[in-house]
Amino acid sequence: MVSSGSSESRLIGGGVGSPGTRPDAALHAVLLAARSVVLIPDYDKAGIKAARWWLETYPNVKIWPTPPPLKDVGEMFEAGKDVQKWLNAGIS
Repeated sequence: MVSSGSSESRLIGGGVGSPGTRPDAALHAVLLAARSVVLIPDYDKAGIKAARWWLETYPNVKIWPTPPPLKDVGEMFEAGKDVQKWLNAGIS
């Protein structure tokens, strides 16, 4: 999720597909210009490794993993967790 730095804040959500996927040049520019970026990596070795890259690349990134032992947002949903409440806490 990305929050723009303009007076009219907006959120943009998207997925990168897999932990090793990197933004293309256009998305890279958007992410660098954003006021904040919330990354929701999978809670596993690959997700943790990817999160390190994002932290090194984007000074405006906040890592917001799912609560253990849940691996991803899909597992949160399947477990009946309040995903909206969790997302709101991550972007605030």
